[in-house]
Amino acid sequence: MPITLATLSTSAILDCEAYGYPKPSVMWYSSGRELSDRTKYLQLINGSLEIMNVREKDAGEYECTASNELGRKTVKRKLQIRSELFKPQVNSNYSAAKSEKAVIKGQMANGKKMI
Repeated sequence: MPITLATLSTSAILDCEAYGYPKPSVMWYSSGRELSDRTKYLQLINGSLEIMNVREKDAGEYECTASNELGRKTVKRKLQIRSELFKPQVNSNYSAAKSEKAVIKGQMANGKKMI
């Protein structure tokens, strides 16, 4: 299943290009429910789905169903939220010579430490 990574408060696009004759209708679902909130979800002209202002609760599996009088096809997509790093606090008065090693410590959004 293809995975789309998104950052909080941005938009994410889940691909579902549906072409055919007669032109298929496309429906998107999450947790078995049709996605009908037009302020949150925008179906693009090719059938792909744009999720606006991504939140943690948007993570998960989505289904795209394209159908016309000749048949139906469903594909699954997954949205994952990418954890962003907190900006490390750096003492701007510090400088290092080329031969010195500088270490910047920080913490990821999920609480794990990084060096």
